[in-house]
Amino acid sequence: MSATQSDHDEVLEGDNGFVSIGGLARACGLAVETLRNWERRYGFPMPHRRGSGHRRYPMSLVPRLSLIREVIDFGFKPSFAVSATEDELVTAIISARGAAPRGRAGEPLLEIEDWLTLVRSFGGASLELKLRRSIGRLGASRFVLERAVPFLDELGRKWESGALTVAHEHFASAVVENVLSSVWRPLSLRPRGSRVVLASFEGELHTLGLHMAAVLLTMAGFEVVFLGANTPLEDLLLAGNEPQVAAVIVGFVKSSNLETGAERLAALRAGLEPTRTLVAGGDVPLLECSGVIHIKTMAAFESFLPTLGEVD
Repeated sequence: MSATQSDHDEVLEGDNGFVSIGGLARACGLAVETLRNWERRYGFPMPHRRGSGHRRYPMSLVPRLSLIREVIDFGFKPSFAVSATEDELVTAIISARGAAPRGRAGEPLLEIEDWLTLVRSFGGASLELKLRRSIGRLGASRFVLERAVPFLDELGRKWESGALTVAHEHFASAVVENVLSSVWRPLSLRPRGSRVVLASFEGELHTLGLHMAAVLLTMAGFEVVFLGANTPLEDLLLAGNEPQVAAVIVGFVKSSNLETGAERLAALRAGLEPTRTLVAGGDVPLLECSGVIHIKTMAAFESFLPTLGEVD
């Protein structure tokens, strides 16, 4: 037994935070045999042992394995991807994402219909795996713009028509949110630019749009400070006025109280440093508020990102 293996062969009393190789494979969108081959060839991922002798893998490996999978899907060799540092993986993804080949014209509709079929049957593991494979094929930014946005729009239409239930909508949103979070959080740990605060106001519970924005931000090199749902105004001001923050982005949805939202945006604008950019995101008829930029779509948000400069 090698020294590397010995270091990882401590006995585990429980399974908290650990999964079988099959569970790890499902979580990161890779085949079990691929993981076993990498373990033999490169010494990664390394398992731990339970008292019974069963091998278990820490879930903390999932973000790195997801990055490795995406790099390989862009055409890089496993020998590079598995041994690369996180900085090298992120750099490879960012440099390659613009070169990913475009799919066939009908491919997005077919893929989205496939996902909706899985939503109807609450097929969480299969849906997550297919979402991750789509990210690997398209790159994270294109996935958000060309798949996640139209998928969620179609999901909403089917819910409004009665073809899907609230349970289906909540289920699908949770799966998509989990996948998006696993993409942007590792990238945010290696930023090349300023910080951006993402949140929704107190009483607002929807964060899916914030997670999509976080993917686009981190792919552009920003560090995301994710406050999430139900954020009090004073907390937004505290985070937004921290050094290195370039912008504060507040998400809105159709069910938001827009009158209250406009009042809170005005108070937030008044309390933020003048150099901070304040963005209201969401396709809603917000009242005009001085000093607040209203961006309605993810495509418009991606086009807006180059205007976010460095903090003085």
